[in-house]
Parts: sequence; C-alpha cells; structure tokens
Amino acid sequence: MQKQQQKMSGDQLVKQLLFLQQMKQNIAFRHFVNLELYQKLEQLKLLFRRDQSFEECIVILSRLVLAYSNLLVQLVEETCDSGEDILMKGTKWNILNSIKSEQEYYKIFFSNCKEQLFKEIQYEVELSDSDRNKLEDNFTTKIIKLIGDILDDLKKKFSEGILQDSLIALELLLDQQITHKNIVKTTDLDFQLLLVEKQQRDDWRKILDRITIKWRQLQKL
Repeated sequence: MQKQQQKMSGDQLVKQLLFLQQMKQNIAFRHFVNLELYQKLEQLKLLFRRDQSFEECIVILSRLVLAYSNLLVQLVEETCDSGEDILMKGTKWNILNSIKSEQEYYKIFFSNCKEQLFKEIQYEVELSDSDRNKLEDNFTTKIIKLIGDILDDLKKKFSEGILQDSLIALELLLDQQITHKNIVKTTDLDFQLLLVEKQQRDDWRKILDRITIKWRQLQKL
C-alpha cells in the first residue's frame, strides 16, 4: 500500500473509498472466522497431530486482524485528506469512528488469545509493513501445511464421527485467506455468499471436496 502524495480526482477518491470499504469488510470477515475457530477449538484439535498447531493459527490471525485494522485507519486518514471536498472531513470521521469501534473488539480478542493460548510468547503490538507481510506469508504457508497434513486422514476421521462443524471451520479458514489474497485484485468479493454456503449443511463429502479445491487454489495465489 502506498501513501497518497497528491490530491485525488473525484473518480479516484470514490474508487479508493470502495477499496477501503472492501478492506474493512475483509478484516471483519477474518475476525468472524477466527471467532468460529476459537469456539470450535476443542473439536478442531482432534484433527491435528501436532500440539498447539491450531492455537497458533488463531493467535496469528488475531494479530493480523489487528495489524490490518491499524493499516486501515492510516489509509482512511490519508485518502480522506487527499480529497478536495470539505465534506470529506465528515466522511473521514464517520469512517474512522466505525473502524476504531470495531478495532477495540480486535484488541480485546488478540489480548485474550495471547493470554489463554500462547501466554509464554511475547508479541509486539505494532508490526511494520514488512513484518506484517512476512507474517501473512508465513500464515499462508502454515495453513497449507496444516490442512495438507490431514487431508488424507479426514475421510477416516469423519467415518469415526468427527463433527461436521469442524470441516466447515477448516473451509472458513481457507476462505478467509483466499479472499484476503484476492482483495487487491477485485472489489467484488461477496462475504455473505461464503456464509450462506456454510449454512446449507451439505454432506461432509461435498464439504471435503470444496476444502481440497480451495487448498489447491490457495497454493497458487
């Protein structure tokens, strides 16, 4: 993301504000997914061989959500300050108030995750752009390995009675990472459609097929 150096035209401003709104929705979606993972943690841990692998995913994602929320505040301030219209001042404060209200929830959740799941590890609250991007790349790699390691075992585990909600949570983990990767390419992401898909209560084999497809898709992004 580059800082705004010059005044934007009206069209540029509208386009940038639409992108920032999409970014805000993406952050909220990632936080929602992380809450789902946190609530289903005990179920999900039954799927993985390595200790604390999924707990670490939750802590990393909560840290990224907070980091991108901080970035969003910065970008909104820069974008609105680049507008010629005096009405942008009101727009700026309305948007910032909404973002900062959500940000308080992200801070609390990150703090709780650290305290409950990885208390022994010290995390810096603020991340530089390069550190944030590196953490994001590492998180993508971790998700790919985490799910790849258990794909062959999932069919057997579900025949043994593992809850279907665990599969849906794994699919959501992939969804949030794929949409985040795609956000810079399009402003036409439909987060509600992803949630509706999960509410249809498909057969677990169909969900597992989707997970496999999305797992492969993430490796190409």
